[in-house]
Amino acid sequence: MSIRNVFLLSLASGIGVLGLLLARADVVLSPDSTSLAQHERITGRVVARGPEPSTAEPRRSVELEKLDGADDREFAPIGADGGIETTVIYPLEVELTLGLSEELDVPKEAEAIRTGATARITGSLNGPKGRPMVGTVTFLHGPNEGRVLVTDGSGRFGASDLWQGLSVVRVEAGSRVVQREVRLGSLASQEFHIHFGSSSTLSGTVQDVRGKPIASAEVIVDGRVFYSNDLGLFTATQVPAGKPLVVVKKKGYAHARRSFGLGIRKTVAPENFVVTLREEASLALSVGRRAGEDGPSYAVLLPSAGPNYGGGDTGFPWFLVNPIEIPAQGSVTINGLPEMAVSVRVFHRGARVIPAARIVHLDAGRTVSTKVDLEPGPSILGRVVRAGESVDDTIVSIEAANQLVATTAGIGQTNPRSTLGVVLPRIPAARDELYTDDKGRFTFSRDPRGLTTYYVRARSRSGHLVGGAVVPPGRSEVTIEMAPPRESAGAVRLELPRRFQGLPVDVRVNGVPNDREVLRPTEPLVVDGLGRGIWTASARWRGEIVLIHTTVHIQEDTVLDLRVGSLPRGAVDGQSPEERKRAGLTPP
Repeated sequence: MSIRNVFLLSLASGIGVLGLLLARADVVLSPDSTSLAQHERITGRVVARGPEPSTAEPRRSVELEKLDGADDREFAPIGADGGIETTVIYPLEVELTLGLSEELDVPKEAEAIRTGATARITGSLNGPKGRPMVGTVTFLHGPNEGRVLVTDGSGRFGASDLWQGLSVVRVEAGSRVVQREVRLGSLASQEFHIHFGSSSTLSGTVQDVRGKPIASAEVIVDGRVFYSNDLGLFTATQVPAGKPLVVVKKKGYAHARRSFGLGIRKTVAPENFVVTLREEASLALSVGRRAGEDGPSYAVLLPSAGPNYGGGDTGFPWFLVNPIEIPAQGSVTINGLPEMAVSVRVFHRGARVIPAARIVHLDAGRTVSTKVDLEPGPSILGRVVRAGESVDDTIVSIEAANQLVATTAGIGQTNPRSTLGVVLPRIPAARDELYTDDKGRFTFSRDPRGLTTYYVRARSRSGHLVGGAVVPPGRSEVTIEMAPPRESAGAVRLELPRRFQGLPVDVRVNGVPNDREVLRPTEPLVVDGLGRGIWTASARWRGEIVLIHTTVHIQEDTVLDLRVGSLPRGAVDGQSPEERKRAGLTPP
């Protein structure tokens, strides 16, 4: 047996099931970290090549030698960009996301920012005849609210550092728009594809519980608004296949939500899609005894039986009402609610409600009133300064290191899977934004049940001053020193050892994809132009974890080394002609 075969067999035997799921990644800031200017650029803005190490193995031929005892496979190299040849047809997918743009002193006992954000989504946007479409995917409601994913030139998009839970996303590609629900799970990957060229027609009927048609009902299909006629009928055309989200609203009735499977180029008849509206219930909320900071309070309504109650393809669109702002003086009335028992939770900065949840039974045709009293609660007290002087009117954002834990505790649940049944709002205990007062002070309520580290960022309205701090569990006061932002940048170098042929790579920075590159056998992947701050890095090959949610601190004009212990065998050996043919590639 040749030395090379012994090497390859050793590599294969060293990759067990656990290694495929979670390869160990060592994060090392090189002692002799060098300037970016010392790295020769070879492929534009993504990949750079540093000097070859003196101990590097000579580049091997890309003509693969069959392993003793392996299946008879004839590897035909595939020509790649830059003349690099490889039989690896699937790319290594690398994701880099900025958590905090400021360099912070992170205590050892603190959790890393975005701990638990391990849900993954991959997808594409396609038009007529399968042509790729360039567009965006925006998270409108749910745990990832505000996150925007951008497609590359081939219509692909993705992210690997999202929060678990049910979300509503808005997909835009040119003049085409759809709005749908996406359910993401921790350490799981969800595929989400929109084919605008495979449009269908959805016709339906809106009626009351007696079967009487309801006219002028507002029917929202994939984010587009239609209205029912005198017969209760509506028709939505050009609906892409998949699971469109349908929400129906009519004054005097409870809102209704439907999500269902729609085939390619199908026509659904009105009698096959019937939405029955029931008489609405209403809830009037007010705050009696006050505590904490001045300003409004915020309430969240959920089924008292738990967020997963009434889930699935039918139910109530809770994201339309949550969160609810209760004025500092006065009350607010929420209409269009279903007849059921709901749990009411109120959040207020610097205060808490005892008991934390109030169960209210909603009755159709009636307005039920409830009042909550506030008392001082556990808080983080902060102050923003510049050279010892207070800085007022500063924007302060606070984010729990593990937002999943903070949200689960905030809604009174113990199992994080409870976030999968209902589109939950962004509760203040997980993420909040506020302004300092005239003395540079701010207050943030901390839920004592959600023990997690908080990351605080401050930015002047002009953007000329920034600052940040880390607040680990048990700490209740923090001072943020403001300073002008630094424009310097750094890079991450990912070492991918034991390769003897080219490796395709797809890189996304903050959700924005870069052009695909192919690494030479002994070449590391270098992603540069990264701003100062705390980043998270992850990598997968065909869904197998290579690097999982690793935190890196980017500093001035330096290269930070990440070393991967091993790659899946297919990323090293490549794919056979049969596999390439099944993937739509014809062997040369």
